[in-house]
Amino acid sequence: NKPLKPNFILMKTILLISTFLFSVLITNAQWQKGTISYANGNIKEGYIKAFGKTSQKNIEYKKTLNSRKEIIKSKDLLEIVYFVDGKQVISRNLHYTKYDKKGKIAFTDKNANWFGVIYRGDFDILAVQVTHGGTADYYFINWPGEKTAAEIFVKNAGMSIVVGGKKYLERNIKPAFKGRCDKMIEDVENEKFKPKDIRDVINYYEENCSRTEE
Repeated sequence: NKPLKPNFILMKTILLISTFLFSVLITNAQWQKGTISYANGNIKEGYIKAFGKTSQKNIEYKKTLNSRKEIIKSKDLLEIVYFVDGKQVISRNLHYTKYDKKGKIAFTDKNANWFGVIYRGDFDILAVQVTHGGTADYYFINWPGEKTAAEIFVKNAGMSIVVGGKKYLERNIKPAFKGRCDKMIEDVENEKFKPKDIRDVINYYEENCSRTEE
């Protein structure tokens, strides 16, 4: 089978940052029809009030628009899927983590936060736009079964790349894809594959290592 084309999910993000705390503002903070997935496997369909922080501790839910509002703790949830202005928005409740230069986990936030999914295949790619002495887009990777989103790439907002961004991406490929796409790691080390951004990584994976079938 042919590899799947990248499934980039459209979303708008504005970030409010405080050290390792990322906040995403969804542009239409109204009640949206969607689905809530609990950590225990339960699923609820209904209406969710769009929220403005990835540090959101409580989610507002209604079974119908006329129902009484229910408060659900974020710590009990895995994922929220709903639509804003006709566009699908997927939010994952995960812990943020970061690799050091040796590919070891250098930091893991003890608190889970909400991250927006921009790509979904064998793994999820999550992205937020960060304002911290400038504006940059931060990208994270999460594999099924993992409770962390590992930072993998950073670039300036728009098309320009953060100084050292390409090298940072290449460095993070090894811990992110070890045992899952070793060919990518080998080609990066042999300079046969020189990714410029996260889309290059996704395309390479889908062409050479994807387990997802059409």
